[in-house]
Amino acid sequence: MIVRRLAVILLLPVIASCAPEPRDQIELEVSQIVEPGMPTEDALTVIRDAGFACRPGEALQSTACARERWHSVVGRCLQRVILVDERGTIRRIEVPPPACK
Repeated sequence: MIVRRLAVILLLPVIASCAPEPRDQIELEVSQIVEPGMPTEDALTVIRDAGFACRPGEALQSTACARERWHSVVGRCLQRVILVDERGTIRRIEVPPPACK
């Protein structure tokens, strides 16, 4: 009984390190490379350099970017970023929660 509990306690950091990155962490990463007021072309360049693939969004003035991450506990996770553009400048950055399967 004690051995099982100790094993679980020792495995918690390993399991936690395999968990998907929380939305806050993705927002922080993106905010360090893309910010409102930045030229859209520059923002697309740096977000792609961070591993995101981008395509025009359904709204005329947005670009949806996504990247996949693999986590041994939850499987494949899709991290998304939406860049809202106004006249060639980033107006807003949206980071939806990651979707994991």
